[in-house]
Amino acid sequence: MAPPLNEILLTRIAEHGPIPFEEFQSASLYDPEHGFFSTGELRSTKAGDFLTSPEVSPLFGETLAAFVEKEWHRVLSTAADGDSVPPASEASVRGEGAAAGGGGRGALFHLVEVGAGSGSLLKPLLDTLTAPIDVWTVEASPMAREALAAVVPPYPRPSGAAVLSPQGGDRVPPDPRPSGAAVLSPQGGDRQPPYPRPSGAAVLSPQGGDRQPPYPRSRVLSSLDELPDHLTGVIIANELLDNLPVAVAVRTEDGWRERWVGADGDQLVLVDAPARPEVVDWCDRFAGPCPVDGFVEVQIAAAQWLAMALGKLDHGALLLIDYGDTAENLEPRRTEGTLRTYRAHHVGPHPLDAPGETDITSDVNFTALQALAADRGADVEYHRQDEFLSSLGLRERLSQLRRRELDLARHGDPLERLKIRSRKNEAETLLNPRGLGDFRVLVARVG
Repeated sequence: MAPPLNEILLTRIAEHGPIPFEEFQSASLYDPEHGFFSTGELRSTKAGDFLTSPEVSPLFGETLAAFVEKEWHRVLSTAADGDSVPPASEASVRGEGAAAGGGGRGALFHLVEVGAGSGSLLKPLLDTLTAPIDVWTVEASPMAREALAAVVPPYPRPSGAAVLSPQGGDRVPPDPRPSGAAVLSPQGGDRQPPYPRPSGAAVLSPQGGDRQPPYPRSRVLSSLDELPDHLTGVIIANELLDNLPVAVAVRTEDGWRERWVGADGDQLVLVDAPARPEVVDWCDRFAGPCPVDGFVEVQIAAAQWLAMALGKLDHGALLLIDYGDTAENLEPRRTEGTLRTYRAHHVGPHPLDAPGETDITSDVNFTALQALAADRGADVEYHRQDEFLSSLGLRERLSQLRRRELDLARHGDPLERLKIRSRKNEAETLLNPRGLGDFRVLVARVG
């Protein structure tokens, strides 16, 4: 039996000395054998450790479908105006003749959710969406990837395309059905899954010529760098960046110092360390006002993630939703910092007390994200969640639910009234300015 993560970290520190806090946090959350998101059941569920907006209500995903629709139309409209984006035709966005995962002309319109969890955001979004899209998810948790496999549609390939066996030799006969079509059982009843294809098989264009790149068996990926390059579409990350590992810096009278993780006997403790140049640079640019002895979560990993995500997009938008604020508005929390843990829907122990057993999170610095996205040429918008969802029609939906509840109270089915009341309460929760409505939204558009 493998030793617990606490013992592994103590041994590592005894052999090599203290480790940066982000190294500790990365092991605590993502270690393959002991990490919080690598073991146990799904975390973002009522039976798990925390709930995010999609678990509170399917209205969240339904409302974000309107954002994806708007981006789809924006890309088509831009193409119609003559800019260098994919052709302004539904056929091209559906991917007819397009290479797998490719961007530029003839590209599919992609929707990518990163940190997709159980699919609680993606499923109602897809059920609501009318625009033709190609769906991918990225998820670090093995348990979540299993759940997502039932949500993400099969990969579409051009109708009539022949398939080469991964081992070479004879080609597998082309699937005669339209791309993504399901098969009716010979006995009738439920449909069988879509036509299977050997993993990694390459595809011949129906028109002949060069083969297109291999289509992966699944579009449920474990990391962002597995995504194809040159995407056109929307990348969504809801409550993802708050879980990316951070360095911990402390403001002193002489400048910045760091807090690394060391050992005191059999206990993990924070120890003083010189600040690395990249930490100092980030703090000088983005920490904002911070008193002496104040703590700052240095979000270099979030900056790297943002750069990679925007680098995948040729045309479209990156949508980030999380708790946090601007650097200036985070100043009151700098005295103790914003690092905290969650377990079983409650604030948990100190981050060092139970590595691998709790979620470790911190408030996202949106000042840094806005500046970094603008540096990469993106057009940036910053909103509060209640304002953003209202702009997409959720407040109008709430008004309709209130009217419907009143109507049912006068002369309607009591069970239906309870159902409508529940949905109305969910909408109010998403818009509550003292709760989820106070989350922040960053939109970065490219192309």
